[in-house]
Amino acid sequence: MKKVKNKNRKKMMGLAAAFGLVTLLAGTFAWVTYNDERINRVKTAVAGDTVLNENWDNPGEITPGMVAKKEVSVTNTGTAPVFVRVSYEEVLTHLVSLGVETATAAPWAAADAPDVPVDFVPSKVATDIGVGKDGYTAIPAAQVTGLPTNVTLWAKGSARKDPATNIVNTALDYAIAFAYDTTDPTKYKFQKVEGTVEVTGGNTDGTVAANWTYTVTAPKYFVYVGGYTTVGFDWAGTNVLLGQGPITRYGVAADYTALAGTPITPATTTDLIPVANGDIKGIQADKVALGKDALKIEYGVDMIDIAGALIGDKWVYNSEDGFFYWTSTLVGGATTEDLLKNLSYGTDGGDPYKNITYDLIVAMEAIQVTKEALTDAAGWGMNTAVPGSQTTKVYNQLVTAGGL
Repeated sequence: MKKVKNKNRKKMMGLAAAFGLVTLLAGTFAWVTYNDERINRVKTAVAGDTVLNENWDNPGEITPGMVAKKEVSVTNTGTAPVFVRVSYEEVLTHLVSLGVETATAAPWAAADAPDVPVDFVPSKVATDIGVGKDGYTAIPAAQVTGLPTNVTLWAKGSARKDPATNIVNTALDYAIAFAYDTTDPTKYKFQKVEGTVEVTGGNTDGTVAANWTYTVTAPKYFVYVGGYTTVGFDWAGTNVLLGQGPITRYGVAADYTALAGTPITPATTTDLIPVANGDIKGIQADKVALGKDALKIEYGVDMIDIAGALIGDKWVYNSEDGFFYWTSTLVGGATTEDLLKNLSYGTDGGDPYKNITYDLIVAMEAIQVTKEALTDAAGWGMNTAVPGSQTTKVYNQLVTAGGL
């Protein structure tokens, strides 16, 4: 096991009970548990004695082929040993149309919801409020016949006479978009528009596009029919954050209220379950909702297959309950090896990944090193009634590791 390297560990939710205390209530034990969670957008610590460490290079917006560092481990900052397990909650917001654009004859308006406009980002031709740049000019409406209200034509070009033929050649680059929201004076929102643009006059030798006249015909406005939908997946069914909101965890704001009651969906297929060091595996959200697997998790170098013999100081996944277990006790001052190393976005995502927002919630639980804490309903509630089951196998390994 490695020593603590993360100097920015954060603690949440103080608890008056000291670590390791077992409270006797009505003849049953109330096991003191420790939790921490982090939200990562392409984050459980009660009592502050066991924390989830994360080295997360947040890329903001992901692009195909991008790999973002996401190193996740667990540290026991207390003095008594604990058992540790980790699970995931996933939230994916995606387009109902899976990225398919539909042309309409009229510009988008708020009354068209749930349809949403296909956004046009003018950064190559204009500022955030539509002022032309890099040689492009926002052509005044008086120079454009057939230009609809709030539609802007940006143009760049020149007219030059060929001395050999005496013919004036006109070169034109242009873009066209509809400003559907100008409430923010520093950043307008534009809708993608396509139409036929013709130069109708003024393009004499030596002139530039800013001085010409134009005609725009048959404009088409593009929308995503059905707008957005949000789906949730809870590997362990604990709904740690799903169903909550508005919330903020480690600087990430979210609202998962609509996902209350998300059922347990443990990963059960080989394309999702790491069994060897450095395995790169998929997630549930895009596989189920998009029918794709471009989002991947690269796991650490201390993974073990539950189908084989279990040994200490490894991470093992139990597909019966959806948890990753650290196969040893975690003593005070110690840190597990990394469970996760990187998140990546493949190059073959395509249209379904347009405008997605993906949250990977990593939830940690730690509990006292006793048999009862593992099996009691107030603890982890591990069902060891089935000999040879994955849960029984993990339980036996933890009991052995804890010398119980």
